[in-house]
Amino acid sequence: MFGPVKKFLFLSVIFLFVSQASAQTAIDGGSGLFYVQKAKTLGDKSFAIGAIYDRGDYHNGSDRTDADTLSIPATLGIGERFEVSVFAPFRNIDPSMGNDQSGISDGLARVKWNFYNWDKYNINAAVMALVTLPFGDENKGLGTGKTNLGIGLALDKEYENVSWHFNVGFLSRNEDAMEDQTLYGAGVEWRPSAAPLGLIAEFSGAAYTVKKHGLDDNSTGILGARYYFGDWGSAQIGYGARTSGTGAKSPNYMLMAGITVGIGLNKKKHEPSVSHEALREESAPPATPVIEKAEPVQSAPAPVVREPAPAPVVTKTPAPAPMVSVALESVHFKFDSAKLTGKAQTILKRNAAKLQENQKIKVILEGNTCSIGTEEYNLKLGKRRARSVKLYMVKKLGVERDSMFVVVSHGESTPVSSNKTEEGRKQNRRVDFVIQK
Repeated sequence: MFGPVKKFLFLSVIFLFVSQASAQTAIDGGSGLFYVQKAKTLGDKSFAIGAIYDRGDYHNGSDRTDADTLSIPATLGIGERFEVSVFAPFRNIDPSMGNDQSGISDGLARVKWNFYNWDKYNINAAVMALVTLPFGDENKGLGTGKTNLGIGLALDKEYENVSWHFNVGFLSRNEDAMEDQTLYGAGVEWRPSAAPLGLIAEFSGAAYTVKKHGLDDNSTGILGARYYFGDWGSAQIGYGARTSGTGAKSPNYMLMAGITVGIGLNKKKHEPSVSHEALREESAPPATPVIEKAEPVQSAPAPVVREPAPAPVVTKTPAPAPMVSVALESVHFKFDSAKLTGKAQTILKRNAAKLQENQKIKVILEGNTCSIGTEEYNLKLGKRRARSVKLYMVKKLGVERDSMFVVVSHGESTPVSSNKTEEGRKQNRRVDFVIQK
Protein backbone atom coordinates (compact mmCIF):
# COMPACT_ATOMS: atom_id res chain seq x y z
CA MET A 1 0.00 0.00 0.00
CA PHE A 2 2.74 2.46 0.96
CA GLY A 3 6.44 2.40 0.10
CA PRO A 4 8.97 1.60 2.82
CA VAL A 5 10.30 4.48 4.91
CA LYS A 6 12.70 4.18 7.84
CA LYS A 7 11.25 7.09 9.75
CA PHE A 8 7.97 8.18 11.17
CA LEU A 9 6.27 10.34 8.62
CA PHE A 10 3.29 12.11 10.06
CA LEU A 11 1.07 14.17 7.79
CA SER A 12 -2.14 15.67 9.06
CA VAL A 13 -4.81 17.60 7.25
CA ILE A 14 -7.44 18.81 9.66
CA PHE A 15 -10.60 20.59 8.61
CA LEU A 16 -11.95 22.43 11.64
CA PHE A 17 -15.47 23.84 11.55
CA VAL A 18 -15.50 25.88 14.71
CA SER A 19 -16.49 29.18 16.22
CA GLN A 20 -13.16 29.51 18.03
CA ALA A 21 -10.15 28.83 15.84
CA SER A 22 -7.92 28.99 18.90
CA ALA A 23 -9.32 25.71 20.19
CA GLN A 24 -7.15 23.44 18.05
CA THR A 25 -7.84 19.71 17.92
CA ALA A 26 -5.40 17.00 18.93
CA ILE A 27 -4.35 14.05 16.78
CA ASP A 28 -6.67 11.61 18.57
CA GLY A 29 -9.56 14.08 18.82
CA GLY A 30 -10.52 16.69 21.37
CA SER A 31 -9.15 20.21 21.76
CA GLY A 32 -5.40 20.09 22.27
CA LEU A 33 -1.87 20.57 20.97
CA PHE A 34 -0.54 17.54 19.06
CA TYR A 35 -1.26 14.75 21.57
CA VAL A 36 -1.62 16.72 24.81
CA GLN A 37 -5.22 17.65 25.59
CA LYS A 38 -6.41 21.13 26.53
CA ALA A 39 -8.84 21.76 29.37
CA LYS A 40 -10.63 24.43 27.35
CA THR A 41 -13.19 22.76 25.09
CA LEU A 42 -13.81 23.35 21.40
CA GLY A 43 -16.82 25.66 21.84
CA ASP A 44 -20.58 25.48 21.52
CA LYS A 45 -21.88 23.96 18.28
CA SER A 46 -18.36 23.58 16.92
CA PHE A 47 -17.33 20.57 14.88
CA ALA A 48 -13.89 19.36 13.80
CA ILE A 49 -12.91 16.47 11.57
CA GLY A 50 -9.41 15.54 10.45
CA ALA A 51 -7.40 13.18 8.29
CA ILE A 52 -3.99 12.21 9.71
CA TYR A 53 -1.29 10.07 8.11
CA ASP A 54 1.36 8.33 10.23
CA ARG A 55 4.29 6.31 8.88
CA GLY A 56 6.13 4.16 11.42
CA ASP A 57 9.22 1.98 11.18
CA TYR A 58 9.55 -0.36 14.19
CA HIS A 59 12.53 -2.55 15.03
CA ASN A 60 12.71 -5.44 17.48
CA GLY A 61 16.01 -7.19 16.99
CA SER A 62 16.12 -8.47 13.44
CA ASP A 63 12.37 -8.11 13.06
CA ARG A 64 11.19 -4.95 11.38
CA THR A 65 7.63 -3.78 10.93
CA ASP A 66 6.42 -0.89 8.82
CA ALA A 67 3.07 0.50 9.86
CA ASP A 68 1.04 3.09 7.97
CA THR A 69 -1.93 4.67 9.71
CA LEU A 70 -4.61 7.01 8.43
CA SER A 71 -6.52 8.37 11.41
CA ILE A 72 -9.87 10.16 11.33
CA PRO A 73 -10.58 12.17 14.50
CA ALA A 74 -13.87 14.03 14.94
CA THR A 75 -14.77 16.44 17.74
CA LEU A 76 -18.03 18.18 18.63
CA GLY A 77 -18.45 21.01 21.15
CA ILE A 78 -21.63 20.92 23.23
CA GLY A 79 -22.22 24.16 25.09
CA GLU A 80 -19.22 26.08 26.36
CA ARG A 81 -17.94 23.33 28.69
CA PHE A 82 -18.53 19.94 27.06
CA GLU A 83 -17.12 18.18 24.03
CA VAL A 84 -17.16 14.66 22.64
CA SER A 85 -14.65 13.17 20.23
CA VAL A 86 -14.13 9.93 18.32
CA PHE A 87 -10.89 8.69 16.82
CA ALA A 88 -10.85 5.89 14.21
CA PRO A 89 -7.62 4.78 12.46
CA PHE A 90 -7.14 2.78 9.27
CA ARG A 91 -3.88 0.82 9.43
CA ASN A 92 -1.63 -1.13 7.08
CA ILE A 93 0.95 -3.38 8.80
CA ASP A 94 3.90 -4.67 6.75
CA PRO A 95 6.12 -6.98 8.84
CA SER A 96 9.45 -8.22 7.49
CA MET A 97 8.45 -11.70 8.65
CA GLY A 98 4.82 -12.35 7.76
CA ASN A 99 1.95 -11.17 5.62
CA ASP A 100 0.63 -7.65 5.22
CA GLN A 101 -2.56 -6.80 7.06
CA SER A 102 -4.79 -3.82 6.45
CA GLY A 103 -8.07 -2.53 7.80
CA ILE A 104 -9.62 -0.38 10.45
CA SER A 105 -7.92 -0.56 13.84
CA ASP A 106 -9.11 0.06 17.39
CA GLY A 107 -10.30 3.60 18.05
CA LEU A 108 -10.92 5.91 20.98
CA ALA A 109 -13.88 7.93 22.24
CA ARG A 110 -13.52 10.77 24.72
CA VAL A 111 -15.92 12.97 26.67
CA LYS A 112 -14.47 16.14 28.18
CA TRP A 113 -16.02 18.45 30.78
CA ASN A 114 -14.35 21.79 31.47
CA PHE A 115 -15.65 21.95 35.04
CA TYR A 116 -13.52 24.78 36.40
CA ASN A 117 -12.52 28.22 35.10
CA TRP A 118 -10.55 30.58 37.31
CA ASP A 119 -10.68 33.69 35.15
CA LYS A 120 -8.59 35.80 37.52
CA TYR A 121 -5.55 33.56 37.01
CA ASN A 122 -6.48 32.11 33.59
CA ILE A 123 -6.64 28.55 34.90
CA ASN A 124 -8.91 25.88 33.40
CA ALA A 125 -9.46 22.30 34.51
CA ALA A 126 -11.33 19.46 32.81
CA VAL A 127 -12.10 15.82 33.48
CA MET A 128 -12.18 13.24 30.69
CA ALA A 129 -13.77 9.83 30.27
CA LEU A 130 -12.05 7.49 27.79
CA VAL A 131 -13.33 4.39 26.00
CA THR A 132 -11.30 2.33 23.53
CA LEU A 133 -13.39 1.12 20.62
CA PRO A 134 -12.68 -2.45 19.38
CA PHE A 135 -13.05 -1.67 15.69
CA GLY A 136 -10.04 -3.75 14.61
CA ASP A 137 -9.88 -7.40 13.60
CA GLU A 138 -8.09 -9.27 16.38
CA ASN A 139 -7.09 -12.11 14.04
CA LYS A 140 -5.27 -9.68 11.74
CA GLY A 141 -3.44 -8.03 14.60
CA LEU A 142 -5.33 -4.78 14.01
CA GLY A 143 -7.26 -4.83 17.26
CA THR A 144 -7.53 -6.36 20.70
CA GLY A 145 -11.18 -7.30 20.68
CA LYS A 146 -11.57 -5.63 24.07
CA THR A 147 -13.14 -2.43 25.34
CA ASN A 148 -11.04 -0.52 27.85
CA LEU A 149 -12.18 2.29 30.11
CA GLY A 150 -10.16 5.20 31.39
CA ILE A 151 -10.30 8.58 33.09
CA GLY A 152 -8.17 11.69 32.78
CA LEU A 153 -7.58 15.20 34.04
CA ALA A 154 -6.44 18.20 31.97
CA LEU A 155 -5.14 21.46 33.42
CA ASP A 156 -4.37 24.71 31.58
CA LYS A 157 -2.52 27.80 32.77
CA GLU A 158 -2.37 30.79 30.44
CA TYR A 159 -0.01 33.74 30.62
CA GLU A 160 0.18 36.68 28.24
CA ASN A 161 2.06 34.84 25.50
CA VAL A 162 2.44 31.35 26.93
CA SER A 163 -0.03 28.57 27.72
CA TRP A 164 0.88 25.45 29.70
CA HIS A 165 -1.07 22.20 29.45
CA PHE A 166 -0.85 19.17 31.73
CA ASN A 167 -2.54 15.75 31.47
CA VAL A 168 -2.72 12.74 33.74
CA GLY A 169 -4.94 9.68 33.47
CA PHE A 170 -5.48 5.97 33.93
CA LEU A 171 -6.48 3.29 31.39
CA SER A 172 -7.75 -0.10 32.52
CA ARG A 173 -6.51 -2.77 30.07
CA ASN A 174 -8.69 -5.87 29.72
CA GLU A 175 -6.58 -7.67 27.13
CA ASP A 176 -4.80 -10.88 28.03
CA ALA A 177 -1.15 -10.46 29.06
CA MET A 178 -1.62 -6.69 29.28
CA GLU A 179 -1.46 -4.42 32.32
CA ASP A 180 -3.18 -1.18 33.24
CA GLN A 181 -1.51 2.03 32.15
CA THR A 182 -0.90 5.45 33.64
CA LEU A 183 -1.26 8.20 31.04
CA TYR A 184 0.64 11.48 31.19
CA GLY A 185 1.43 14.51 29.09
CA ALA A 186 2.70 18.07 29.29
CA GLY A 187 2.95 20.74 26.65
CA VAL A 188 3.58 24.44 26.18
CA GLU A 189 2.74 26.88 23.41
CA TRP A 190 4.50 30.23 23.15
CA ARG A 191 3.08 32.91 20.89
CA PRO A 192 5.43 35.87 20.26
CA SER A 193 3.52 39.11 20.54
CA ALA A 194 4.76 40.42 17.20
CA ALA A 195 3.90 37.40 15.04
CA PRO A 196 0.84 35.14 14.53
CA LEU A 197 2.99 32.13 15.34
CA GLY A 198 2.84 29.53 18.10
CA LEU A 199 5.87 27.45 19.06
CA ILE A 200 4.90 24.11 20.63
CA ALA A 201 6.82 21.61 22.72
CA GLU A 202 5.18 18.57 24.29
CA PHE A 203 5.89 15.19 25.80
CA SER A 204 3.30 12.46 26.34
CA GLY A 205 3.11 8.73 26.87
CA ALA A 206 1.83 5.74 28.83
CA ALA A 207 3.51 3.71 31.58
CA TYR A 208 2.44 0.22 32.65
CA THR A 209 1.53 -0.08 36.30
CA VAL A 210 3.14 -3.55 36.43
CA LYS A 211 6.43 -4.21 34.67
CA LYS A 212 6.63 -7.36 32.56
CA HIS A 213 8.99 -8.71 29.94
CA GLY A 214 7.85 -7.54 26.54
CA LEU A 215 5.89 -4.59 27.91
CA ASP A 216 7.82 -1.34 27.65
CA ASP A 217 6.50 2.11 28.36
CA ASN A 218 5.98 4.28 25.30
CA SER A 219 6.40 8.02 24.92
CA THR A 220 6.40 10.71 22.26
CA GLY A 221 8.26 14.03 22.26
CA ILE A 222 7.50 16.72 19.70
CA LEU A 223 8.78 20.18 18.84
CA GLY A 224 6.60 22.08 16.41
CA ALA A 225 5.23 25.37 15.20
CA ARG A 226 1.75 26.55 14.33
CA TYR A 227 1.19 29.57 12.11
CA TYR A 228 -2.19 31.30 12.47
CA PHE A 229 -3.86 32.67 9.36
CA GLY A 230 -5.86 35.25 11.25
CA ASP A 231 -8.52 33.49 13.28
CA TRP A 232 -9.91 31.24 10.58
CA GLY A 233 -7.11 28.72 10.35
CA SER A 234 -3.54 27.63 10.93
CA ALA A 235 -0.73 25.54 9.48
CA GLN A 236 1.49 23.39 11.66
CA ILE A 237 4.68 21.37 11.40
CA GLY A 238 6.44 19.23 13.97
CA TYR A 239 9.48 17.06 14.46
CA GLY A 240 9.94 14.51 17.21
CA ALA A 241 10.77 11.00 18.32
CA ARG A 242 8.74 8.09 19.61
CA THR A 243 9.56 4.96 21.58
CA SER A 244 7.37 1.91 21.08
CA GLY A 245 5.98 -0.54 23.59
CA THR A 246 7.06 -3.64 21.69
CA GLY A 247 9.95 -4.57 23.93
CA ALA A 248 12.51 -2.62 21.92
CA LYS A 249 13.00 1.08 22.14
CA SER A 250 12.52 2.54 18.72
CA PRO A 251 14.50 5.74 18.15
CA ASN A 252 12.24 6.52 15.24
CA TYR A 253 11.76 10.08 14.15
CA MET A 254 8.51 11.75 13.32
CA LEU A 255 7.79 14.54 10.85
CA MET A 256 4.43 16.25 11.08
CA ALA A 257 2.61 18.77 8.91
CA GLY A 258 -0.99 19.89 8.89
CA ILE A 259 -3.50 22.64 8.21
CA THR A 260 -6.51 23.72 10.23
CA VAL A 261 -9.44 25.72 8.89
CA GLY A 262 -12.03 27.35 11.12
CA ILE A 263 -15.58 28.22 10.08
CA GLY A 264 -18.37 29.02 12.51
CA LEU A 265 -21.21 26.51 12.36
CA ASN A 266 -23.71 28.84 13.95
CA LYS A 267 -24.04 32.17 12.17
CA LYS A 268 -23.65 35.02 14.60
CA LYS A 269 -26.64 37.20 15.29
CA HIS A 270 -25.52 40.77 15.58
CA GLU A 271 -28.81 41.70 17.18
CA PRO A 272 -28.25 42.75 20.78
CA SER A 273 -29.42 40.37 23.45
CA VAL A 274 -31.38 41.42 26.52
CA SER A 275 -28.14 41.91 28.41
CA HIS A 276 -26.86 44.19 25.65
CA GLU A 277 -29.99 46.31 25.81
CA ALA A 278 -29.64 46.54 29.56
CA LEU A 279 -26.10 47.78 29.18
CA ARG A 280 -27.08 50.43 26.68
CA GLU A 281 -29.99 51.61 28.82
CA GLU A 282 -27.57 51.93 31.70
CA SER A 283 -25.55 54.53 29.80
CA ALA A 284 -28.55 56.19 28.11
CA PRO A 285 -30.17 58.23 30.97
CA PRO A 286 -27.81 61.23 30.69
CA ALA A 287 -29.02 61.97 27.14
CA THR A 288 -32.74 61.43 27.83
CA PRO A 289 -33.32 64.36 30.22
CA VAL A 290 -31.73 66.77 27.73
CA ILE A 291 -34.21 65.77 25.02
CA GLU A 292 -37.20 66.06 27.36
CA LYS A 293 -36.20 69.56 28.42
CA ALA A 294 -35.60 70.74 24.88
CA GLU A 295 -39.17 69.94 23.68
CA PRO A 296 -41.07 72.12 26.20
CA VAL A 297 -38.93 75.12 25.25
CA GLN A 298 -39.94 74.87 21.59
CA SER A 299 -43.60 74.16 22.39
CA ALA A 300 -44.02 77.55 24.12
CA PRO A 301 -43.01 80.22 21.57
CA ALA A 302 -45.12 83.00 23.16
CA PRO A 303 -43.00 83.74 26.23
CA VAL A 304 -40.01 85.02 24.32
CA VAL A 305 -38.65 86.44 27.54
CA ARG A 306 -38.19 82.92 28.85
CA GLU A 307 -35.92 81.92 26.00
CA PRO A 308 -32.82 83.22 27.75
CA ALA A 309 -33.74 80.97 30.69
CA PRO A 310 -32.46 77.83 28.93
CA ALA A 311 -29.28 79.74 28.18
CA PRO A 312 -27.86 78.96 31.60
CA VAL A 313 -28.71 75.34 30.92
CA VAL A 314 -26.72 75.52 27.70
CA THR A 315 -23.84 77.17 29.48
CA LYS A 316 -24.05 74.54 32.21
CA THR A 317 -23.99 71.74 29.69
CA PRO A 318 -20.43 72.62 28.65
CA ALA A 319 -19.56 72.64 32.35
CA PRO A 320 -18.64 68.93 32.22
CA ALA A 321 -16.57 69.76 29.12
CA PRO A 322 -13.31 69.49 31.04
CA MET A 323 -14.30 65.94 31.92
CA VAL A 324 -15.54 65.01 28.47
CA SER A 325 -12.44 66.52 26.93
CA VAL A 326 -10.32 64.06 28.90
CA ALA A 327 -9.15 61.75 26.13
CA LEU A 328 -8.99 58.19 27.43
CA GLU A 329 -7.54 55.70 24.99
CA SER A 330 -8.97 52.26 24.28
CA VAL A 331 -6.81 49.20 24.84
CA HIS A 332 -6.70 46.13 22.60
CA PHE A 333 -6.26 42.43 23.29
CA LYS A 334 -5.01 39.36 21.54
CA PHE A 335 -7.44 36.81 20.18
CA ASP A 336 -9.39 34.94 22.88
CA SER A 337 -7.39 36.63 25.66
CA ALA A 338 -8.06 38.98 28.56
CA LYS A 339 -4.38 39.48 29.39
CA LEU A 340 -2.99 42.99 29.08
CA THR A 341 -0.20 43.38 26.58
CA GLY A 342 2.79 45.63 27.21
CA LYS A 343 1.31 48.23 24.87
CA ALA A 344 -2.02 48.12 26.71
CA GLN A 345 -0.29 48.64 30.06
CA THR A 346 1.49 51.72 28.69
CA ILE A 347 -1.83 53.16 27.52
CA LEU A 348 -3.46 52.46 30.88
CA LYS A 349 -0.69 54.35 32.66
CA ARG A 350 -1.51 57.42 30.58
CA ASN A 351 -5.22 56.97 31.28
CA ALA A 352 -4.55 56.55 35.01
CA ALA A 353 -2.67 59.85 35.18
CA LYS A 354 -5.64 61.65 33.60
CA LEU A 355 -8.17 59.96 35.86
CA GLN A 356 -6.21 60.86 38.98
CA GLU A 357 -6.46 64.49 37.92
CA ASN A 358 -10.24 64.19 37.36
CA GLN A 359 -11.44 61.97 40.18
CA LYS A 360 -15.05 63.20 40.10
CA ILE A 361 -15.85 61.70 36.75
CA LYS A 362 -17.53 58.32 36.34
CA VAL A 363 -16.02 55.85 33.92
CA ILE A 364 -17.67 52.89 32.23
CA LEU A 365 -15.32 50.16 31.03
CA GLU A 366 -16.92 48.53 28.00
CA GLY A 367 -15.49 45.16 26.99
CA ASN A 368 -15.74 44.14 23.33
CA THR A 369 -14.75 41.19 21.14
CA CYS A 370 -14.59 40.21 17.49
CA SER A 371 -17.29 38.00 15.97
CA ILE A 372 -15.45 34.69 16.39
CA GLY A 373 -17.06 32.63 19.12
CA THR A 374 -20.57 32.21 20.40
CA GLU A 375 -22.52 35.23 21.61
CA GLU A 376 -22.58 33.85 25.15
CA TYR A 377 -18.84 33.20 25.18
CA ASN A 378 -18.01 36.64 23.78
CA LEU A 379 -20.13 38.36 26.42
CA LYS A 380 -18.08 36.60 29.09
CA LEU A 381 -14.81 37.37 27.32
CA GLY A 382 -15.70 41.05 27.01
CA LYS A 383 -16.46 41.21 30.72
CA ARG A 384 -13.17 39.49 31.58
CA ARG A 385 -11.33 42.07 29.52
CA ALA A 386 -13.07 44.98 31.23
CA ARG A 387 -12.38 43.47 34.66
CA SER A 388 -8.74 42.99 33.74
CA VAL A 389 -8.45 46.70 32.94
CA LYS A 390 -10.22 47.71 36.15
CA LEU A 391 -8.02 45.48 38.30
CA TYR A 392 -4.84 46.83 36.74
CA MET A 393 -5.93 50.46 37.06
CA VAL A 394 -6.91 50.16 40.73
CA LYS A 395 -4.43 47.61 42.08
CA LYS A 396 -1.34 48.32 40.00
CA LEU A 397 -1.63 52.00 39.07
CA GLY A 398 -3.20 53.27 42.29
CA VAL A 399 -6.27 54.87 40.75
CA GLU A 400 -8.52 55.59 43.71
CA ARG A 401 -12.27 55.29 43.99
CA ASP A 402 -12.82 51.76 42.78
CA SER A 403 -16.50 52.63 42.45
CA MET A 404 -15.76 55.05 39.60
CA PHE A 405 -15.47 52.06 37.26
CA VAL A 406 -18.63 50.39 35.95
CA VAL A 407 -17.80 47.16 34.11
CA VAL A 408 -20.04 46.11 31.22
CA SER A 409 -19.68 43.86 28.19
CA HIS A 410 -21.08 44.26 24.69
CA GLY A 411 -19.43 41.11 23.42
CA GLU A 412 -19.40 41.15 19.62
CA SER A 413 -22.40 43.48 19.16
CA THR A 414 -20.56 46.83 18.86
CA PRO A 415 -17.75 46.44 16.31
CA VAL A 416 -15.78 49.50 15.23
CA SER A 417 -14.36 47.72 12.18
CA SER A 418 -15.39 44.93 9.83
CA ASN A 419 -15.06 41.42 11.23
CA LYS A 420 -14.39 40.12 7.72
CA THR A 421 -10.70 41.03 7.91
CA GLU A 422 -8.01 40.16 10.43
CA GLU A 423 -7.12 43.83 10.92
CA GLY A 424 -10.75 44.67 11.56
CA ARG A 425 -11.11 41.89 14.12
CA LYS A 426 -7.98 43.14 15.90
CA GLN A 427 -9.59 46.57 16.29
CA ASN A 428 -12.74 45.02 17.76
CA ARG A 429 -10.92 43.17 20.57
CA ARG A 430 -10.86 46.13 22.91
CA VAL A 431 -11.97 47.86 26.08
CA ASP A 432 -13.35 51.39 25.68
CA PHE A 433 -13.40 54.11 28.35
CA VAL A 434 -16.75 55.94 28.38
CA ILE A 435 -17.14 58.99 30.64
CA GLN A 436 -20.50 59.66 32.31
CA LYS A 437 -21.70 62.62 34.33
